[in-house]
Amino acid sequence: MLRTSLPQTFPPETLSLDELVPKNHLVRKIDAAIDFEFIRE
Repeated sequence: MLRTSLPQTFPPETLSLDELVPKNHLVRKIDAAIDFEFIRE
């Protein structure tokens, strides 16, 4: 018999960029050298 398949759902995950970007990545060095606070204002 034919059945309707239910869509597969996944539980939500929380990730932080600190976990994704390696410690020695260029982006981290730039972030440490330049104050980007003016963008957030």
